Amino acid sequence: MFEELVIGELQAIVHASHLVDWLVANGLRTCSFTRSTKLLEFAKCISEERNVSVRFDASACYPPEPSTASALNRSWGRLTSARFDRVALEAEVHQALSRVDRFQRRARILPSRRFEPGRVWFYTTAYTYTLAGLAMEPFSPDGFLYLVDSPLTGGVPLSAGGRTFWSPYQFGRREHEPAANEVREGMRQLEAHIAGISLSPELDAIRTVLMNGPFFRSFRKRLFPVGLFMSGLADSFLEEARPRAIVVGNPAFEGYLLHRARHAGIPTALVQHGILGDYCQLLNPPVDHYLVRGPFWREFLSPRARQRSRILNPHRHPSRSTPPRKKAGRLVFLTAPYREDSPWDEGEVDEILRVLLGAVRDCGAELVVRVHPQEQVGPYRTRVGRLHEGGDVQGRVLFSQGGAMGEVLGGASAVVTYSSTAFLDCIRRRVPVISFGWHDFAYRSLIERHGVFQLCSGFAELEKLAVMALREGLPPFSGDIELIDEETPDEVLRRDLRQILGAGPTT
Repeated sequence: MFEELVIGELQAIVHASHLVDWLVANGLRTCSFTRSTKLLEFAKCISEERNVSVRFDASACYPPEPSTASALNRSWGRLTSARFDRVALEAEVHQALSRVDRFQRRARILPSRRFEPGRVWFYTTAYTYTLAGLAMEPFSPDGFLYLVDSPLTGGVPLSAGGRTFWSPYQFGRREHEPAANEVREGMRQLEAHIAGISLSPELDAIRTVLMNGPFFRSFRKRLFPVGLFMSGLADSFLEEARPRAIVVGNPAFEGYLLHRARHAGIPTALVQHGILGDYCQLLNPPVDHYLVRGPFWREFLSPRARQRSRILNPHRHPSRSTPPRKKAGRLVFLTAPYREDSPWDEGEVDEILRVLLGAVRDCGAELVVRVHPQEQVGPYRTRVGRLHEGGDVQGRVLFSQGGAMGEVLGGASAVVTYSSTAFLDCIRRRVPVISFGWHDFAYRSLIERHGVFQLCSGFAELEKLAVMALREGLPPFSGDIELIDEETPDEVLRRDLRQILGAGPTT
C-alpha cells in the first residue's frame, strides 16, 4: 500500500548517499548548506552510519516532527495569506478535524444515501481524478456512482454538477479501528521482517536511516493504524455496495479498495488522470486494467503494468487542427507544490516569478499564475507583491485556481511549467510549453526525444524564451499528438468499457 511513499523516501536517502560518495571521492571534507533541508539531515545520518569524516555546515538540523502548536501556527499563516478566504478556511477546518479524528468517526453520523447494489463505483481522492472519471463516465453502460474521500477535493466537480456522492467513511465501523496492542504487534512483525533482510553495508546504512527517519516515525504513529482501519473499511463497503466493478484515477491510497476488490474477484480499472507519476515506471498497481491516454504513456509503464494496459482516451480537447497563435499577450505560469521531500529549492520560485514579471512588463503583456490544487493562491499574491512592491505590474498579474484550463490557455503565448498535466491541453491547443532544464522528471527523456518542451538551461534563457514568446512567437509542438494524447473513437470506448466493467458484450 505504501510502496510509492517508501520509494520516495528511499530516493531522498539515496540522493544523500550519492552526495556523501561524491564528497569523499573528491577529497572534500566540508559541505555547506544555505538552509536546512531533508537532504542535509540524511547526508549527516549517512556519514555517521558509514563513519565518514565529512562535516555538514548548517545552523540547524531538519525540523523535528511538527507539534500541535506548530501545526496551528502554520495553519494561521496559510489563512492570513489567503485573507481568510472561505475555501481556505474550509480546508483548514477539514485538516484540523482529520488530525483529531483520524478514523473519521464524524462521517458515520452523516445521513445515509440509498444506492443501487451492483453498480460501477468510481473512487476518487483528488480533484483531477474526479475529472478523469467524469470524462470516462458517458461511455460506461450505466454510469458511475462516486465514492469521494473529501468533498473539498474530489467532491468539488461533482458538487458543481449537482451530483450525489458518498464518503467511504460512512461505511466505517467501530470494530475497524485497530487497538493499540494490534498496532504494536503489527509494527513489531513488520520491523523484524525489514531488519532481517541481508543487505550490503552501503544499503544497510540506507535502511538504518530510513527506519530512524521522519517517514518511519510518521508511519508508526499515523499511517499504519489508519492503514489497518482502511482495510476493514474497504471490506465493509464491498459487502454493502456489492459493486460490479471499481474504477479509480490513481493507485496510491485507493489501493486499499483495489486490493480488497481483487481479493473478492471484483473487476478493477485505473484511468490515467493526467501525466503519469515518476514511480509508474516501477510499480505494478493491483488493477486488472490500466487505461492510458496514448502509446507514449503505455511505453512509460513498468513492464508488468504495461501487459494489462490499453489505450482508451475520451475526447477532451479542441480539434488537433486548431491553428497556432503567432502572437498574443499572455504568459501562463503553472505552479507546483514544493514538498519537504523534494530536492527543489523553493527560493527559485521567486526567481521564476521575477523573470516572468519582467518579461510581461517589458512587453506590455499579462501573467496568469495558475496555482496547483494542492497549494493556495494567497502565498503567490504575497510573493508577487513582495517582488514588485511599488512596481508597475498592477493589472498585469492574474491568479487562477480550479476550473477548466481552456479559459486560462486562451490567448496564451506560452505556458511555463515544471511538468504539469496541463501540457496535454497545451499541445492540443498548439500553445508552446517552456520548462526548466535543471529539473529532472521520470519521463523527461521521452519528452526530449519527441520535442514537446522548450527546456531552458537557466534563468537567462527562461527570460529570453518568455520575451520571444510574447514578441515573436515560439513554435508549438508539431509532432504526432496522437502518440501522447490519442483520441479513442466513441464506439470503441463503449465497447471496451462494457467488457472491462463486466457488463457483457454490446447488444
